Amino acid sequence: MKLFLQKHGREVVLSVILIVCFACLINVVAHVTNYTNSLNEQSKEKVDFYVYQQKADLQNSIGRLYDLAHVIRHTIEQATTLEAEQNAVRAVPDIIGRDNADYVTLFYFENGNLLNRDFVMDTTYPELYELKNATGDATSKLFQYENRIMSMGISVEVDSPYMDRLILVFGRTAVSNFIFKDSTRTAPAESAAKSILTFFCKHDGVILERVINDALYTEVSTAAVKTGFIRDLLTDTDQYNQVVRYIDNSESGSLEYSKNGEAYVLTVESLGNENGGLFILNLFRLSDLYVEGYGLVTIIWGTLCVFFALLVFLTVFLLITQLSMHRNIQNLSAINKQLNCPTLVRFERDADEILESNKGTQFAITIVRFRNYDYMNEHFGEDAVLDLLKFENNILKSSLSLSEIYAYGSDGEFYLLFHYREQKMLVDRLNGLRVRIEKYNRFEDKHYNVRVVFDIYEIEKEISQSTQMMINKAVTVRNATIGNAGTKPMTFYADLSRDTYLKKGEIEGTMEQALRDAEFHIFYQPKFNYEENTVDGSEILVRWFDAKNDRYRQPDVFIPVFEENGFIVKLDHFVFFKACENVIYCQKNNIPVYPISVNVSRVTVMHEDFIEYYTRIKQKFNIPNKFVTLEITESFAFENYEYLIGVIKQLHQAGFLCSLDDFGTGYSSYNILKTLDLDEIKLDRFFIGKGFSDERDNIILKGVIEMVRELGMKSTQEGIETKEDFERLHKLGCDIIQGYYFAKPMKFVHYCEFVSTNFPKRRP
Repeated sequence: MKLFLQKHGREVVLSVILIVCFACLINVVAHVTNYTNSLNEQSKEKVDFYVYQQKADLQNSIGRLYDLAHVIRHTIEQATTLEAEQNAVRAVPDIIGRDNADYVTLFYFENGNLLNRDFVMDTTYPELYELKNATGDATSKLFQYENRIMSMGISVEVDSPYMDRLILVFGRTAVSNFIFKDSTRTAPAESAAKSILTFFCKHDGVILERVINDALYTEVSTAAVKTGFIRDLLTDTDQYNQVVRYIDNSESGSLEYSKNGEAYVLTVESLGNENGGLFILNLFRLSDLYVEGYGLVTIIWGTLCVFFALLVFLTVFLLITQLSMHRNIQNLSAINKQLNCPTLVRFERDADEILESNKGTQFAITIVRFRNYDYMNEHFGEDAVLDLLKFENNILKSSLSLSEIYAYGSDGEFYLLFHYREQKMLVDRLNGLRVRIEKYNRFEDKHYNVRVVFDIYEIEKEISQSTQMMINKAVTVRNATIGNAGTKPMTFYADLSRDTYLKKGEIEGTMEQALRDAEFHIFYQPKFNYEENTVDGSEILVRWFDAKNDRYRQPDVFIPVFEENGFIVKLDHFVFFKACENVIYCQKNNIPVYPISVNVSRVTVMHEDFIEYYTRIKQKFNIPNKFVTLEITESFAFENYEYLIGVIKQLHQAGFLCSLDDFGTGYSSYNILKTLDLDEIKLDRFFIGKGFSDERDNIILKGVIEMVRELGMKSTQEGIETKEDFERLHKLGCDIIQGYYFAKPMKFVHYCEFVSTNFPKRRP
């Protein structure tokens, strides 16, 4: 013990001090939290009091109107003849007061018919007819009476042979003035003054009166609260639905939520259907309602933060002293505990020994990975994917021969060191592993197929290199192919030429500057609509002008590089922004405006802010709904159709149309057509190519076009370059064609000239 204290005494003392300090900190935090909660409860009680006060004031306002109606009813009931009763009706303005600005007019029911104060039947106001079968006192929903924006009917039963019910119509201010102290309507009542905002609303959420006490909310939407203020305020769907449910069901309730560390309460206080579904909506910030003690709480929390910072400093100091020891322990970690298999640390060490002992044997380092690994993690969960990795681990482990090893890296990737005599034998062996692994069917979705990819580096014995360098070359193959869904399952390092990597390096080195220098140009390729005999819109294409060589680069050279390194997201964003900007330019300059189609890369679609960005830019430029079509390639849809179901639904909700591009390129699947709610199918030029016979070609093409139409989608044929194909597609019933025969891709200025000259009439 003495020796232990001599060796680790400082760490022990620091640990004890930290434990005591943290215990004290936790105790203080608990007390301050309880005190803060107490303040919150007191603030909530104030909220309840203010809301109750508002409801009472509003009920008093309505009660005064009922009292007035009862006085008039009593006068009418004293009449013994029809003439006397009509005279009593004519005298109502005198009873109420001719200067009463809130009073509008009078109606009454006679034998189920609605008559106005001039004793003429009136069928104009269905809101008043709803009172016909009411019992006792009742209130109509607010409605527009002549030039009055909002009015309401106060109805009472009348015991008269000539009249069933009496209805007095008042302007909304007869009720809504409750939130102001005086007739000047400039000083809100205390209950409204203490809130961030107070809205007095109709049954459907239309705001009748408002008091706003916070500058942050002065620009609040003037729309009905359900589609305006509440939707903007509550981003959580469950919270939003809860508040809307209160409004729709004429219920009272409140919602507590936090934003940026601040606590808020949103209240809905309903007067019930018997009072026309009127309700009051309040938003309170609890800290605005705190009683004395809030300043003390702030000081205490500030002190605790300083104290916590000191504890962190001491903790970091202690950790630094132990860092060297922890690093050594980590370096000794050679086993993945979850899978019970070697790690890359162990793999590299064992590979050194094997390669050194078997210099005459041919070896290959192979990375085994899954396509869509991230999607599987997100869709099925980490536990389900871990079961898949365990299944794969058992297969790889059982496949090893003498002097062969394997290890698990990360993100679903295993590393193999296999020996072989000929490449074909290695390929056959890996294919056997692939078949066994891809039989996995334990996911919840039994129709989901696991896909395995191999990235292979055949070790070059004539080159002197470390094992780490060999592993890096396998990783190089992985990096070169990781974004290419739909390609062959095996890629060899030798297949990746040196020139390709030099070109890739040059592209990656200049792409950012090219975007800044506006070297990326957008082109428009118009599409022709057979039925309307006009432009159906244009597909937006992007081209990279190489200013240094004075020519355009081929898209199939730089697009794959951009998809691999993620720059394609920036490029897609640029293209969409520029296309929307050009739409506004056309509108302002009286140039015919037609819909646009924009390609989106697989990488862009999977990006976390995909829908948010495209929706925001569409709204920024006020682009109409269904004006923009987003094109997704068939190969991507085939690999990710389950993921795309939700994405396409959200795109439709945001006002976009969705198109499947390159249909028929080799990945066609009925699963895509069955599960994705697409608006357009773009047929690859494969369909207009020459096959076994013209008759068979036409049967296939016509069948596809008819199937697309029956599914409620628009068919577009790409690659039309001859009059023969143009007339053939028309005869077969295709909706839209695109190709050089109608129009080549053109710069924006030439596109404007094209539509202005040939199709000057705007589409409806």
